[in-house]
Amino acid sequence: TAAGGTPGYSYLWNTGETTEDLSNICAEIYCVTVTDTNLCTAVACITITEPSEALSVNIVGTDVLCYGDSTGAADLTVNGGTPAYSYLWDTGETSQDLSNIGADTFCVTVTDANSCTATACVTITEPPAPLIANIAGTDVDCNGAMNGAADLSVSDGTTPYSYLWNTGLTTEDLSNIPGGIYCVTVTDANGCSVIECVTITEPTLLTINIDSTQNVTWYGGNDGAAYITVNGGTTPYSYLWDAGYTTED
Repeated sequence: TAAGGTPGYSYLWNTGETTEDLSNICAEIYCVTVTDTNLCTAVACITITEPSEALSVNIVGTDVLCYGDSTGAADLTVNGGTPAYSYLWDTGETSQDLSNIGADTFCVTVTDANSCTATACVTITEPPAPLIANIAGTDVDCNGAMNGAADLSVSDGTTPYSYLWNTGLTTEDLSNIPGGIYCVTVTDANGCSVIECVTITEPTLLTINIDSTQNVTWYGGNDGAAYITVNGGTTPYSYLWDAGYTTED
């Protein structure tokens, strides 16, 4: 603003501009020489400052450990600009950081006290598929035997896997086991777990009852008989008498 002297005034800035005012200028020292109608002059200077550092934003993401969970996080750090800052995430959140988030891409716009803005994005990942366990069971052949098996197959999640059966064993598979219900907890490298069970069956006890017999009616005869009933086990049955016969009766 020029006053005194004899209007009108002319202006000459050290930038070469001849307007009264300057706009859209960078941080610098600006001096202007004002000359009135009588060629009297006056000089004034002003220093235009700026924040010491440009506004910048950095996000450190924490990925989701288990497929489908919401254990991710976005930790935002702001530098430069002019505090205080405000935050607006594309989710609508206005907090500085995000927690308990699922896998996705998250972007934030940070605005400082001078309305300067900076934007940054982070992608939170998760395992490509959930941890899956399947058990193929082999049933026991005979009642009371221990020739059953449980063959475990595990896929997806994050290797390596660990195993804990309800029997206390920590092997992947079970062999030489009796009939029963067997459950395993599979845990992957990220601590994700899944439980799978299998029922190993066994036949009922194989039993033989002799229902009736018929004695030979004369010496050296062959009209004797023995009649039996078989229960349990697994049909069909085969027979072997100590006399060599292979029929049921």
